[in-house]
Amino acid sequence: MTRDKGLFYRFCLANGVPVPELFAIFFKAGAGWSAAGHRLQSRADWRKLLDERLPGEFVIKPATGSYSESVNVFARSGDGFRDFAGRFYQAQDIIDWMADDPRYDCFVLQARLQSHPELVRLSATQALQTVRVISFIDANGNCRILHAHFKPITGPHLSDTFLEGLIGNVEAPVSLDDGRLQSANRIAGTGAGVMDVPIHPLTGLPFTGFQLPLWQEACRLVVDTAPKFLPLRAIGWDVALTPQGAVILEGNSQWDPPNQHGCIPMLYDQLRMRH
Repeated sequence: MTRDKGLFYRFCLANGVPVPELFAIFFKAGAGWSAAGHRLQSRADWRKLLDERLPGEFVIKPATGSYSESVNVFARSGDGFRDFAGRFYQAQDIIDWMADDPRYDCFVLQARLQSHPELVRLSATQALQTVRVISFIDANGNCRILHAHFKPITGPHLSDTFLEGLIGNVEAPVSLDDGRLQSANRIAGTGAGVMDVPIHPLTGLPFTGFQLPLWQEACRLVVDTAPKFLPLRAIGWDVALTPQGAVILEGNSQWDPPNQHGCIPMLYDQLRMRH
C-alpha cells in the first residue's frame, strides 16, 4: 500500500487522508485511469488529457519509484510544456517519456504542491521540501512519533531527497515537542563522515531554532493516518507543509534509518519494546 503510489493515493483519498490531488495513472501495458472518469485507452486520449484537462502545473512520477528517480514537474508553455529543467515538450513527448522509461511501467500524474512561505524563505527555492516523520504503533495499538527531520533543499534541485547525503542536500532534526529545527548535517563525499551544517548555504539563515510551520497539524495528521495502514507498524511519512495545510506526500515502509542524526539506539530501543 505504500510502495505502489497509485494504490497509496487512491487508498488515502478513499479514507479522507489529505494527499496531492490525483489526476491520472499511466500504464504501459494497458488503459490508463483518470480521476475524472475519462477513458484513457489510446495516445489520443492521453493527448487530450494533457492538453485540455490538466492544470497549468502538474507532477509525474513512477508509481513504484524511490529517491525521486524519474520524477518531473511540467508547466504549460505556449502550445506545450516545460519541465523543471526548462526543456520543452509537446503532449506526445510526455507520453513517449513515460512509455519509453526503461525501468518503470506505471506513472502517477498529480497536482504540484507548494511549500509554505516560511520554508521558501529558509531555502530560497520553489521546489517542494518535506519533513520526514517516523511513526510507530506499539503492541497496544498506540501510535507515537519516534523521530522527525526536515529536508531543506540547498541547491538547484527538484527534489529534497537526501540520497545518502551525497547530492548536496542536508537534513535537520526536528524537536518533536515544538517543531523547531536543530543544526543540519550532510555526509561528505570525501569519506570524512557526517558534517555539521549550522546555516543554510544559500540564504545564510540558521537552522537551529527555526520554527517549522504547521508542526502540530503535521503530527496530528501522521498519528491519525498511521493506523489506517496496519499491519504496517513503522512508517516514514514525507509530509508537505503547504499554504493550505499539512499534506501526506508519501509513506515509506522502508524509511532509511536516519543514522546520521545519532538516533539509532533510541529507535532500536523503541522498536524492540513489547509495550
